[in-house]
Amino acid sequence: MAQPQISQETVLSALSKVQDPALKRDLMALNVVRDLQIKGGEVSLRLALATPLHPFAERIENDVRAALEKAGANNVRGPYEHFVQRGE
Repeated sequence: MAQPQISQETVLSALSKVQDPALKRDLMALNVVRDLQIKGGEVSLRLALATPLHPFAERIENDVRAALEKAGANNVRGPYEHFVQRGE
């Protein structure tokens, strides 16, 4: 049986609903989503958080997974790699 397809538009919309509690802005507005890959119903990505020891990293990861699963992803790959943005 073929794996259901989730569109990039659906994924980006779902990610725009996930907030960084420390900065009180969504992940898309903060431009922290990197290396987004979608294959069928599987989604993988990295997050460029403000610090490698971000106080809400685990909460953000859980919120990302929940938002993408709600949007139709059947596999969200993690754990996510966190890295600090440099001069962007």
